Amino acid sequence: MKINWGWGIVIAFIGFISFILYFVIKVSTNDAYEHDLVVEEYYKQELKLNGQIEAEQNVLPFKKDIVVEEIAGDLRIKMPKDKVSELAKGTLLMYRPSNKKLDFTLPFQLKNGEMFVPKEKLVGGIWSVIIEWEENNKNYRFKKELHL
Repeated sequence: MKINWGWGIVIAFIGFISFILYFVIKVSTNDAYEHDLVVEEYYKQELKLNGQIEAEQNVLPFKKDIVVEEIAGDLRIKMPKDKVSELAKGTLLMYRPSNKKLDFTLPFQLKNGEMFVPKEKLVGGIWSVIIEWEENNKNYRFKKELHL
């Protein structure tokens, strides 16, 4: 049987579609490729958005005074002592956009206006540091992206 242009185009399309389907099936069934949501229960987090915006606005007057830096591998968070007291209660979320398995939460506890995150918990790459605390019946939220 002789293959003409029409059959050649049909065979090329079938080959291309088979090639694409092979990779779609391979990626969707292989556990090595993660395709999870960036954030679990994003609808619930969307409902909290107005409160988060208000909390972030509460931080604006002293946001530039908050220092997040890497010192000897550890992450140091320095808060202005006149704006944030040692008694502030809250959480520190270290959020890794590329891998949710690396995310972790620590209680927000200041000593001499500083808090340290040990280097054993940190892997090189892009992190979002999210600090949420309450003080004097007012919520605060600080967020900073950093590359370690």
